[in-house]
Amino acid sequence: MARPVAAYCSPIVAVTRRAAPVRVALYTPTLPPRVGKAGGVEVAAHRLAQALARRGRVEVTCLGCRNVPHDALYRHDPRLGTLNRSVLARNLLGPLLLNVMDLGAYDVIHFNGDDALFLGRNLPAVRTYHGTALHEALSATTLKRRAYMQGCYRLERLSARLRSCRVAVGSDAQQAFAAQHVIGNIVEAERFVPHAKFDHPAICFIGLWDGRKRGRFMVETFLRDVLPAHSDAILYMIADQAPAHPAICHLPALDDDALALYLARCWLFACPSRYEGFGIPYVEAMAAGTMVIATPNTGAHDQLGPNDAFGQIRDDVAFGPAIAAALSDTALRADYAVHGRWRAADFTADAIAARYEVLYLAAVRQ
Repeated sequence: MARPVAAYCSPIVAVTRRAAPVRVALYTPTLPPRVGKAGGVEVAAHRLAQALARRGRVEVTCLGCRNVPHDALYRHDPRLGTLNRSVLARNLLGPLLLNVMDLGAYDVIHFNGDDALFLGRNLPAVRTYHGTALHEALSATTLKRRAYMQGCYRLERLSARLRSCRVAVGSDAQQAFAAQHVIGNIVEAERFVPHAKFDHPAICFIGLWDGRKRGRFMVETFLRDVLPAHSDAILYMIADQAPAHPAICHLPALDDDALALYLARCWLFACPSRYEGFGIPYVEAMAAGTMVIATPNTGAHDQLGPNDAFGQIRDDVAFGPAIAAALSDTALRADYAVHGRWRAADFTADAIAARYEVLYLAAVRQ
């Protein structure tokens, strides 16, 4: 389990005593769109920038993106934004141009990816690794996607040789890039809260039909292992597609508040993902007071702990029977709801932002 926030109190006081706040450029080519699905990294960057802005101990500006969400509290530097319309420009051109841009308005730059071609030595740089592209390549469903991710992994390896301050969100990235720090992602404690559960056995799935989230496998497992044992069960598929079935409720487009509500009202969150760099859906479910059952991956092991401490991890064969058994065990689900809330408290906005503030100050002093 991550250390409690109190463990970082002394360095945080040091940040507040600096004569002027550290000026942080948070480089992120994309931020959550106002309409449509947001990616995990862009959500993580937005939440961190929001938390830093609320705390006011550092001055944070998002650099490299075209637009910012309507609720953004942080500053926005629009330079490079028009270049980041394509994947190639985001990965290569934007970071390359940073080498010749005037970045004198900042004390430190924080990358959440796409930094391999930034060679600047006069500006301290922090790099956060949200997993590894190598594992994304292994779970890719097309040759094009696999080749792209393999190329991204080579850039990540180059980045790891250039950055002196490396942060990983989980053990997988820590080992791959020899990161000195492990800092998780923020879960919005004000949004992911417990609610009254549905009056019928309810399972929540979040992800795509194909790819590493394995929506297809989730449906097959539900129909084969769960529905015969619980004829009144409903599978809520928050996904791009799902088959028409009386026991399957397809929810293709939900805003964040609606997603959080379904996650909290369902009895279980079932996630058969092949790979999670951090596993933020697990933590969001735990914060919402919902038991988690996952298939093995590094994110699941990081967040759910050893020996089923905060959730259950089962292989493909045992995954469905575990769901069916948990739906019959009210006490088990209640116990996991309590322990899951304890675990989720490690990833509040204040806890994560405070740890980054310490790193920023250390980078500037070096």
